[in-house]
Amino acid sequence: MAYLSNAFGLPPSVPFVDVDVDHDNRIFVDPSAIRNGSCRYSLQADARLISFFEEVLHWRRSPDLVERSRGLDTLQRMREPGQTRLGYSARGTDGKGFGKGLGQTLWDALGDPVCSDKALHRIEHLPLFLEGVGKDLISDMVTRIVMDILVDFTQEMMVSYPQLARETSIEAIMLWDPNTLAWIERDVKLPYIGGKQLILLPLGWVSDKLLMSDRPYYNRYTTRQEQLDLTTYDRDGKRDRPTKEAIKADHPEVRTFNRNRTVQDLGKVAHIRLYQREVDEKFTPMDAARIREHLNKELDQAS
Repeated sequence: MAYLSNAFGLPPSVPFVDVDVDHDNRIFVDPSAIRNGSCRYSLQADARLISFFEEVLHWRRSPDLVERSRGLDTLQRMREPGQTRLGYSARGTDGKGFGKGLGQTLWDALGDPVCSDKALHRIEHLPLFLEGVGKDLISDMVTRIVMDILVDFTQEMMVSYPQLARETSIEAIMLWDPNTLAWIERDVKLPYIGGKQLILLPLGWVSDKLLMSDRPYYNRYTTRQEQLDLTTYDRDGKRDRPTKEAIKADHPEVRTFNRNRTVQDLGKVAHIRLYQREVDEKFTPMDAARIREHLNKELDQAS
């Protein structure tokens, strides 16, 4: 693997993810990791993700056809950010992209009651409920939305580590403009290696799996609430409680049940907030050693 550190002669410890520059790396930007970061780039990115998603949800719920058209167009115009070298591509560093098809699919999914009833309010909540939304799609969305922040980070690293600026290119990159609420293109100067520009990711922003995902939410929150609601007591106080296995057998569609149960319980318990708090309390960033171990393991399995 041609790691950044080897390709550029970098020191062993750097504040960004040391990826293989020739291939997609099967790690992913996770918005929950960003949410738990403390550097200024994490704080900026988290605020951006919140504002972007709030705007998209506003457009999705709007009765105004112009606003709804604008929201759909915003999602359809997203393109996969290949400069990070993350993802699932079969070869090289260019994947299938986001595009009109996935944009339309996500737009349709955002019409679900779990969105319209305002149960869901952050991008990282999407995989709990919506089919077809996994770690690769979330990673692509997040990276594209905060791309200008990543450009700033990369350019700062080019100053801190001049080796990164040995070979550069100036190219137009698609960015989200929070002032005009529209995608724009801007010429940016970035490191150039392996035939394309390079965007660096702050260390601690990536994970090998979604930190908030449908199955743990299902296991510990929605089926648990169903179990509590179905528990009865006889006159002697003896409890009759259905097993989790029985509940899961009755409700095998994990994300569908998560959606229905979350909306049903909105007035009495905020399952998402409880789960997010749990994730935050257990959060440990994926450090450089863990990333390298994971990428080497992926390479061994692929060979």
